[in-house]
This record gives sequence, structure tokens and C-alpha cells, in this order.
Amino acid sequence: MPIVTPELRKELSRRPRCTACQEVRINGIRCHETGCPEAWRTAIWECAWCGTEFIPDERGQRCCSEDCAEAYCG
Repeated sequence: MPIVTPELRKELSRRPRCTACQEVRINGIRCHETGCPEAWRTAIWECAWCGTEFIPDERGQRCCSEDCAEAYCG
């Protein structure tokens, strides 16, 4: 799980378009269509346990690491 840095944010903005939907730009921000099955791959999430921003490795991931997931889920 990559931790989000300013360099990573720039890289994400330059990645190729989504192959699962018609991606658009709204006020300069790339956005997926509602319901796009691939939208989670480019989303930046905040860890539910420690608050660190990260990019998930799998759909539905709420924590940035296994340690945080264990602490969060008990």
C-alpha cells in the first residue's frame, strides 16, 4: 500500500485513462463515472485506524497496513 506523497499525487494525475468508464475532468480533477468498477484503484483513502492517506491494494480496504487492520478490527 503506497503512502500518498506529493510526488505520488502528480503521478496519479498523469496515469492513462480508465478502461472501464468514460473518465472526465471536473474543475481539473479526473473523475470516474458513477459506479465505475475500477474507481477504487485510483482513490486516495484515509486509514480508518491511524489516519494516514494511502492507495488501497484491494477493493474495500479500510486500513493502510495489516497492523492497522488488526488494531482496528480487534
